[in-house]
Amino acid sequence: RDDVSDWSSDVCSSDLVDRSPSMPSRASISGVHPVVCLDDGGALAIAEARRCCSPIGWRLRQEVYLILRQWKVIGYSLFHVFYVTMHIFLNLAYYRYEAGPRLRDVGFEIVPPLSASNEALAEIPLLLIILITLVSLLWSLYDSAPADKEAKPYIFNMGKRFVSCFATGHTLRAATYLATVVPGAGEHCLPGSEWNVTQPNDFYEILARQASPTLNCGDLIFSGHMLSILLLSACLFRYGHLIWRTSARATIAMRALCVLLCSTQAILILAARHHYSVDVVVALYTVPLLWSWWGHAFPHDLAPDDARIAAFVLGRDRERHRERLNGANHSHTSHSLSPELPEHVTNHVL
Repeated sequence: RDDVSDWSSDVCSSDLVDRSPSMPSRASISGVHPVVCLDDGGALAIAEARRCCSPIGWRLRQEVYLILRQWKVIGYSLFHVFYVTMHIFLNLAYYRYEAGPRLRDVGFEIVPPLSASNEALAEIPLLLIILITLVSLLWSLYDSAPADKEAKPYIFNMGKRFVSCFATGHTLRAATYLATVVPGAGEHCLPGSEWNVTQPNDFYEILARQASPTLNCGDLIFSGHMLSILLLSACLFRYGHLIWRTSARATIAMRALCVLLCSTQAILILAARHHYSVDVVVALYTVPLLWSWWGHAFPHDLAPDDARIAAFVLGRDRERHRERLNGANHSHTSHSLSPELPEHVTNHVL
């Protein structure tokens, strides 16, 4: 607020504000609206700044503000997920793994196995919900609602909540599958297969070797696929109706689609023999509890400082306007100081 107040006093004292009703300002003459002084809440400046930007342009400035405020949390969460948990921990689990006979599982007794050529079907529900989420994130950038209406959820607020829960969930996974090594459920982890061809041999390979979430062995309890699809569904439950501004029936239909995709994913994981039933069951209650706890511990998302963003937008607009005025004045002065000589004078001199 101090920054905005300083900016406001500077604007009010500048030559962009028309202080005389009888003498129009240079801004009015050039067709640019004069900058409005900030009121106590900055509402006038925010409204003026929003008129200077397109709806997407204003929204992108808000997103930039949010990422600058939260980049440390988001950056560390991504590093923890993609290197610590999905690299070091997976390699460590594979390093400790020994092939053994497949355990007796009630899900395997109920759900028939997929053939090797159809194992890719197990990825379809997760890919569909990822696609729905990406489309929703892109649609959130377009917000045509008036300034006095509730804004759509912001991408980096949603991203922060998701990656933080995602990093925590993968840490909980590592705590379970590193504590107890369970014989693999997949064909590539059973005795008689080449399960140890890419197994790390020492501490250096644990740190440096690129882990494969689909070809590794030993990372079972609980399912990483179920963690991903349940967290994405939880995000759509929390933010989907606010992004799309759907009716009550449409919201119920969207949430029912998420439940259907999660249920289908659980069945296909068992059919592809990627995980045991315990891996799916533990994920089904751990992930919702994790998301619920996170919502109670951090119930509110960060709001962008529209007054500061408006000060930045109007400040840049003011500088560009001054440059245009200075350029126009310079051209006018040069023209007046060096007038062209009349033709008869030029001929006389020659």
